[in-house]
Amino acid sequence: MNKPYFIRALLLRTSTYICCLFVSLSTVLLPQETWAATPDQLQHQSLSPYSISDDGYLHYNLQVNDSSYLAIVLNLNTLFPGTNVENLRLKRYELTDSELKITSYQGSPISVNYQATDNELKILRTGNLPSEPGLDGHLFSLNFIRELETLFTVNDLEQLKRLNWGTVPKENILLFLSQLNDFSNTAEFGYNAIHNMLASKNYAVAKFFYNSFLTKNKNFNDFELLKMAIEQDDLDFIKKTSLNSLNIWGIDEVKFDYSFTQCTLLGKAIQQKNKVIARYLLGHGASTDKVYKYETEVLNAIQFAEQVKAKKLSDLFK
Repeated sequence: MNKPYFIRALLLRTSTYICCLFVSLSTVLLPQETWAATPDQLQHQSLSPYSISDDGYLHYNLQVNDSSYLAIVLNLNTLFPGTNVENLRLKRYELTDSELKITSYQGSPISVNYQATDNELKILRTGNLPSEPGLDGHLFSLNFIRELETLFTVNDLEQLKRLNWGTVPKENILLFLSQLNDFSNTAEFGYNAIHNMLASKNYAVAKFFYNSFLTKNKNFNDFELLKMAIEQDDLDFIKKTSLNSLNIWGIDEVKFDYSFTQCTLLGKAIQQKNKVIARYLLGHGASTDKVYKYETEVLNAIQFAEQVKAKKLSDLFK
């Protein structure tokens, strides 16, 4: 039996750039072992050193010593009131160990100079800001990351639930792991994590990962997780999600000749003959036009319900 493993190298930046190998989430994400980049290397790759959440918060991580980081959070809505998150993401963000600079297409750049002292963030001066921004710093250690990864390694759901996160924003932890594992953004990292957890039959752990990191991420492709939730008749969990993939196609079954069928979430509910979940999806905007796709045939909800002999669901689509 192939067991999931998490061995991955993490290179920490020290005065001598000592390599420190420890257990990582990456091999749950990827089928092969690869090497993580140093923080210096990350700055020169096409990886985002920050993320902007759907509610308009800037997240990035600042290394303070060999074993600790500050999770930095800034509410961009206070700096750019009335600006939607899409436009916030279009701005240019330049980050260093001592400065945050934000440049817009119009207007002068905004800057914040700071210093990490005694594991806390101290703002030294600002530029083009009417008042000092609420730049929050939350300390976390690599030991915490190791503990988190170890618990995912052994699928210890109970200990994961008891893990003390303190005040560290989980978006920052997800960003940290995404960068170290060479993913361009947190949604991509999250998708790969969920995909491989489900492939390893760890649905409960996959749900925990989602609930911990991805509930507010509108860019996360939740199709595989929701497909499994439908198969598990887990409406309670489905109700807690954002249904990001409600009307997109996803792979249902892969055949021995590598051909495959596709379905929407509603199509999967019809296939499972689950009227309760089908009704819930319809109530949240699920389309009935195209729900299941073979190589040369696309079926609507009524056609597919007839094909799988789910007559009790047919009245939902009339």
